[in-house]
Amino acid sequence: MAYPDYIKTKVGPNLWRVDDCGYVYYQDRQGHIYNPCYNCGELTPERQLDDYENNCPKCWREAHSCYQCGEYCEKLHEGQDGHSYCDPCFIEYLLEQHQRRNNMDLNQFVKWQQEKPKTRHVNIEITYDETKIWVYDFALMVGQHVKSVEEIHLEGVREAREKVEYERLKAKFEGGTNCQQQNSDALTE
Repeated sequence: MAYPDYIKTKVGPNLWRVDDCGYVYYQDRQGHIYNPCYNCGELTPERQLDDYENNCPKCWREAHSCYQCGEYCEKLHEGQDGHSYCDPCFIEYLLEQHQRRNNMDLNQFVKWQQEKPKTRHVNIEITYDETKIWVYDFALMVGQHVKSVEEIHLEGVREAREKVEYERLKAKFEGGTNCQQQNSDALTE
């Protein structure tokens, strides 16, 4: 016996479950189509379901609301705690997680940068398992990776680089001068 392509089963006083070639939906007497919400399972008119997530209006609003501030946001970030956050709240959440993980006060870096706002730069990169902090001073033209403000010694880094450069240039020019004198002495003898 062949399987029918279209099966209509009554599930309520004015509601039928329709299996149309494997596509299942619900239909009332007026022909309006209903589908279950992906999140809560509530039957919702098809035109009210979200096109991408198949959520009813209530679940869609909840899925696009920041957990921390409650504001609507089209694009949310998923936190490790399972909640969704808007951009500003997600940054705040990451900073909280980072401070808890490392007991580090990132506001120290803001204060350090504000001492010379035109020349100092702080870049903080927070990933799942690691935090990288890069500090740079445009006046000194030097930067370094640090874990706290107390570790910032850009003047020392600059001096060390200048000393290495000085030694390199000294060896290059003094060594080259000595070689030329020895070669010219060998030629005259």
